[in-house]
Amino acid sequence: MFFLIISLITDATTLSFNGDQFMRIDLVQESVTQADNLNIRFRTIRSNGLILITTSDIKPLYHLLINLEFGRLKVTLSLGEGKKVSYIGHSLNDDQWHTLKLEKRGPSLDLKLDEEKLITQ
Repeated sequence: MFFLIISLITDATTLSFNGDQFMRIDLVQESVTQADNLNIRFRTIRSNGLILITTSDIKPLYHLLINLEFGRLKVTLSLGEGKKVSYIGHSLNDDQWHTLKLEKRGPSLDLKLDEEKLITQ
């Protein structure tokens, strides 16, 4: 069982997935910005799985991929000129709530998972 909460601006909604399900959100208008914030809360007992992926029809080489890999959080950001891959956390498949805060400012990516902070350039 996988639980996920994504918080943008409004109150968050809790979603529950059994491992074979997903949710797709199509935005009417895509935007590519220099500054983005994303907060995600999740809990799971699975050591591997997809949490979030974004794609763009406007800029197909731009994407964000967040997944669990052997109990660690893996964040892959592609801005067209190569990928940035960061790992944060461990044993995240402990069925406890975890909070990921992602801040992107231009090419810089700041990640905070629970109390652990990782800054990538």
